[in-house]
Amino acid sequence: MDQTAANQSTRQFRKNSTKIAAQWRHGFSGLRFAKTLERQFQAESAPVRNQHLLVCSLIGLVAGPWGAAPTEALMLPDLVGQLWPQRLAFTALALFLLAVIRLTPSAFRSPWLPELAISFVIVLMCSGIIIPNTSRSVTLTAAVHSADLIAATMFVGTLVRLRFWYSLGVSLVNLLAFATLIPHRSIEQGLILSSNFNVLLVAGLLVQVSSYLFEYRDRQRWLLAKQNDAHASELNEANRRLRDMSLRDGLTGLLNRRGFEEALSTAQQDASTQSSVLSLLVLDVDHFKRFNDFYGHPQGDRCLQQVSAILEAAAREHGGQAARIGGEEFAVVLPSSSTQQAQALASAIKTALDAAAIEHQASEVARHVTVSIGMAQGPASITGARLVAAADAALYEAKRSGRNRAAVGEVLGEASGLKMEVRQTFGSQSPGYVPYTVEDDSAALSAILANGVRWLRFPANVEQHYQSIRSSRHQWRLPACILLSVLGFNVFAFLYEQGAPNATAWMQKNLVAFNMTGLALSLLLMARGWVRWKEALVAGAFSALALVGAHALSLDHSLVAYPTFMVLILIPMASCILAQQSPFHVFPSWAAVVIGYLGFTSAESGSIEVIVRNDIARILIVGGMFILLASYTLARAERRAYLLNGIQRGQRAALLERQKDLESLVSLDALTGLHNRRHFDQALQALWDSAERGGTAVSLLILDIDFFKRYNDSLGHQAGDAALQKVATALRQVAAGSEGCLAARLGGEEFALLVGCGEEAALKLGEAVCTQVRQCAIDHPDSDAAGILTVSVGVATMMPSTLFKPYDLMGMADRSLYQAKAAGRNGMAVACTSTLELH
Repeated sequence: MDQTAANQSTRQFRKNSTKIAAQWRHGFSGLRFAKTLERQFQAESAPVRNQHLLVCSLIGLVAGPWGAAPTEALMLPDLVGQLWPQRLAFTALALFLLAVIRLTPSAFRSPWLPELAISFVIVLMCSGIIIPNTSRSVTLTAAVHSADLIAATMFVGTLVRLRFWYSLGVSLVNLLAFATLIPHRSIEQGLILSSNFNVLLVAGLLVQVSSYLFEYRDRQRWLLAKQNDAHASELNEANRRLRDMSLRDGLTGLLNRRGFEEALSTAQQDASTQSSVLSLLVLDVDHFKRFNDFYGHPQGDRCLQQVSAILEAAAREHGGQAARIGGEEFAVVLPSSSTQQAQALASAIKTALDAAAIEHQASEVARHVTVSIGMAQGPASITGARLVAAADAALYEAKRSGRNRAAVGEVLGEASGLKMEVRQTFGSQSPGYVPYTVEDDSAALSAILANGVRWLRFPANVEQHYQSIRSSRHQWRLPACILLSVLGFNVFAFLYEQGAPNATAWMQKNLVAFNMTGLALSLLLMARGWVRWKEALVAGAFSALALVGAHALSLDHSLVAYPTFMVLILIPMASCILAQQSPFHVFPSWAAVVIGYLGFTSAESGSIEVIVRNDIARILIVGGMFILLASYTLARAERRAYLLNGIQRGQRAALLERQKDLESLVSLDALTGLHNRRHFDQALQALWDSAERGGTAVSLLILDIDFFKRYNDSLGHQAGDAALQKVATALRQVAAGSEGCLAARLGGEEFALLVGCGEEAALKLGEAVCTQVRQCAIDHPDSDAAGILTVSVGVATMMPSTLFKPYDLMGMADRSLYQAKAAGRNGMAVACTSTLELH
């Protein structure tokens, strides 16, 4: 992907991220996103969702009208001749609708069409088949068989998982049809239908809760995934910027020393692949110290920028990469090139500089800025250090020969075993580029998410954290579910006296003990800690309730009492939907319902009670399977949301770290760890404005390492970098002793101290700097000032006003620095708005 495409992608992700963040703030409790996000959600989820709806509809066709065929023949004996044509007609219509949905081109298929069609098929199956059949049959077993609506409702909410509003519509239509279309031909039939209606109503409410949770978590997962994508894009962009900034020189925009080393290593690899040679040009601006002394440092910076632009253009034209590797020192890496190509590049650079004619009256070579160039060439196997050393030697040969020329070093052979040394930065404060890796926890969560969370179990450490989070979030859920179960037990004990008189009498007799047990259990569950034991305790309580309920209901032996057993299906539903327990904890209560029902009921072989008993057992078993499926789906969705939230937290933390790194790269010098020129300029303006408002003075100290060019020429650039780091450490120590003092590196060997104080305090800082650098005792045998490394310091103090600007202070400090140099270096000069005084 090219840079333009990458930037467009980044902007799009940021735009989406803003919309998603706004959606999180406003919430989506109404299960509806903002228009743009809703369209995107529907479009992205439609393919998988439509496939799911199609498969579930086919399962429903097989398991519904056709799967219940043997039972219907027994439960609706007076309608046997009408059932088969009815099933065939319904199946044909349903298949036709499904085929239309499947074959309609996606361009003409609205997102809501499949959902609406499936809802219509389900309503047709329930309100168009089950309810009319119950209404037309005159048998008592037909009323019992109407409980199939409960299984159908659970099928819609757990397996098909219609969107909430469609599921709610289907449930309301079925309830309304059940309440209005089925006549009550006898008292017994009325009791059975009332019992089924009550169970259907409560089951419908619970199913709608699960349906809401399904869609809410589906939307939550989608939003989290989108937000994670947006964060990942921001991280990639931050990494790209971080890498680019860590490899670029702040003043010239060329590659810095780190970028140069990477470019050289990459060029070696390319040359090795192509079996070609590698060329390196090292350049130095002729008499640049004199340029700075004559024109000042600001003009020197502009000169370096102009030279850099010329080098970059020439290098790009010849397939190379330009870098700034020192104050006025540059390099060009030229992969897969011949000696003639390297010489052509050197000639192009000289011609471009001559054409630019950057004035340099202090030069002994020409009236404009020129460069000396050293060239070296070698095979891909040569080490970077050896190639640089050869080019450096050629550069000094060009200087000795009169400058403003190029010298070609020897064509090197195989490597001598030396290795390119990676330059050390300023220790733990280094803002250098580090490839992005998500926090260890987030990486682990991503790996778990990729595996699909199929077994509803995390690794031990993640599982423990997940359970603790879940426990704190559901602190009151489990006790509330127990209290609701107690309430349901009380309601049943008084409302089902006609349908199950013996059962309700037994319940009323034991009501006090049951209520006290439920209350004690609720209080116990409110205690903090032991998460898993709470879940197991609630699962055991629901299982015990199922067995107790089955025993109580078995006390009534009439046919009318059998449908009341359907109430038991609400127990595992409460465990699944209200308590939101995992399938491992829901299964015991469902098993207790089935075992209790089959264990406590019996009927004589061949009697109508056997038919009814088996039909209810079928509904309890099928309904329980749907409940387990719902429990699994909800638990899996909750765990996925936990993982996505964890990944998002990790990405946010990584973004914050990257932001800190970016801020460091923007404001700090990579080699010394001091503030860079960019930050210095901003700090100077800010301090100037503040001092102008407060009527206080601003002092600036500019430092230059004495004869540092000789130090580099004599000991090499690596030793020079180490010396700069030591000087920077000394400056940092001096600045730390003065409140509000800022230390910065302005250029190659030039530094600055900026502080809001008067002249007297500034002089003490200057003396402290000179002393601190001398105490470093860095050997400098080529210095005319001393046998060790020393600095010259220029001090300027001004009272900001409308008459002066920050660059006036810079100019004064620069002039006083050259006064210090003219006085023999290794000393300090101070200036004010009217005079310059030598110290």
